[in-house]
Amino acid sequence: AVAKELAAADPRFTIHHAPFSSMKEVLKPLGVRPSGVLFDLGISSPQFDDAHRGFRPEADGPLDLRFDQTKGITAWDLLMSAPREEIIRIISDYGETTDPTAARRIADVICLARAKGSLPKRTREFATLVAQAKGQEYQAMHPAKLTFQALRIHLNDEFGEIIRIIS
Repeated sequence: AVAKELAAADPRFTIHHAPFSSMKEVLKPLGVRPSGVLFDLGISSPQFDDAHRGFRPEADGPLDLRFDQTKGITAWDLLMSAPREEIIRIISDYGETTDPTAARRIADVICLARAKGSLPKRTREFATLVAQAKGQEYQAMHPAKLTFQALRIHLNDEFGEIIRIIS
């Protein structure tokens, strides 16, 4: 909404729905060659606040976690098809980086629910499943937060995008 307001108020401002890594392809036809770029790699609060995006374990929405919902697969689709070892790797690499045991327990409960046909499609139900596997004994934040983070980073190839924009 803010970007559309800027575009309407200033003809120099245009919106391009594209990842940072496609900047060259987007700017070339416009004849723009920037001498420097400042990337805002933070998360957009409006995306997090929209329960239909599936980013918050406390909210009830579809288990999606994609920034661009027109591309790729949802978190639920990934969890329905990924082998146990891949789920462990994703959670260990991008979320539970200090607790590999938690990553295995979470992957196990996901695979068990999947095998029983009861893997939740909604964020709040999935967060409850993860919290039960992880436990809450030492949590200052929601027990599923790091699992949601890991799935989001993987699904959106966030680290790959950063590597592509700096190369």
